[in-house]
Amino acid sequence: MMKKALMGALLAFALFLGLPISAIAQTGACGSVQSDPAKSCVLPNSSSSYRIDNRIYAGLSWTLGASSNSYIPDFLLGARSLNVNSNNNVYGADINLRVGYKDALSFDSVRVAYVGGTRDLMGNAGLGYSFNKNDIFATAAAQASYSRIGLDYQLGNGEFNPYIEGNSLAKPNSVNDSLSCNGGYSLVNTSTINWINGVAPSATQNGQTCSRPGAG
Repeated sequence: MMKKALMGALLAFALFLGLPISAIAQTGACGSVQSDPAKSCVLPNSSSSYRIDNRIYAGLSWTLGASSNSYIPDFLLGARSLNVNSNNNVYGADINLRVGYKDALSFDSVRVAYVGGTRDLMGNAGLGYSFNKNDIFATAAAQASYSRIGLDYQLGNGEFNPYIEGNSLAKPNSVNDSLSCNGGYSLVNTSTINWINGVAPSATQNGQTCSRPGAG
């Protein structure tokens, strides 16, 4: 008796608001087992996607133990291009130039490196050229947000030069999977679904669902 009275009250309220009567029957969340029909909303298909992250950056670099005034940093200017995918993996390239001013303003060195790893921690491996020593060197480093620690190896004299660096490079922004729907369904934002209890979490990804037009 109470159930019939409640349904009658809901029907009267829906008519008052001008809502379609079918919405009253849709008391379960769209895509849940209680909804009618249950397949009005389904989980989207997902596949890996990516974007290109290009950044210009600046910073300061300290070569450790190189001389008595090694506490004075070099200026750093660079550019980095990364392929960032939805699995949080990255790969790309980095080029940067150091400008020294310890004795006089001059170009110190240039580096070109491959970058690979994850959004949180990346490795660098490449080659560089020292203008001061007129020599090529191999370089390797670990890069996190706003910081890098590395090691250069001079090919001419076999000298190792460790360094630390502070820079303006934050970690790349995350990338969502690419979403799609099977035939007969459309990819829509869950906010557009006019069901009393919204969309079931099992049919939702990144705030979107696959909806069958006219269903329900």
